[in-house]
Amino acid sequence: MKFKLGAFIGSLVFLIVTPPSMAAEQAPLAVDRLAEIITGAPDHTAKFHEERRLILLSEPIYLEGTLLFRAPGRYEKHTLSPQREDMVVDGEWVTVTLPDRSTEIRLNMADDSLLHGLLFSLQSLLNGNPEKLSEIFAIEAWGGADGWTLRLEPGPPAMAKRIKAIRVTGEGHWVRTIELWENTGDYLIMTIDSEVAE
Repeated sequence: MKFKLGAFIGSLVFLIVTPPSMAAEQAPLAVDRLAEIITGAPDHTAKFHEERRLILLSEPIYLEGTLLFRAPGRYEKHTLSPQREDMVVDGEWVTVTLPDRSTEIRLNMADDSLLHGLLFSLQSLLNGNPEKLSEIFAIEAWGGADGWTLRLEPGPPAMAKRIKAIRVTGEGHWVRTIELWENTGDYLIMTIDSEVAE
């Protein structure tokens, strides 16, 4: 079975039509202060709802399921609807179980610069280290502990060719929404519901 990396990467990131230039009604926030706000999040699970809008499709695609994060680098995304698909990121390794439940794909994210950059960024944020994102992205942040917004623009050419911008919003420790704009015009937005500490 031929595995299309581009389609897989699309399941990791979150897109919308036009990226905002700034966060409305929020004051600028230093990245080191954001690190203080999000540091200390416990291992947790959460429900997610995801909407994808693709240029080639006339109707959006809706997904839902659960997320799990365990520090320092384990992230699981279990899509339950419209069909079952599991993705597990453990350190640098990514394992995807496809809907037929008999096909499993295992990748080292270091083998692809785009995949590595995206997962490194996600892990940095979930680990409370947003300052590490500056290794790959230009960063802007606004807000405070009650509500913050982070905007990322990729620096490496391979990422910048695919991605226009990423925006993450949250409250305190918790990430609430993740959006990513692709240069193709495709978009997806993920909304994360209440967390349950483990």
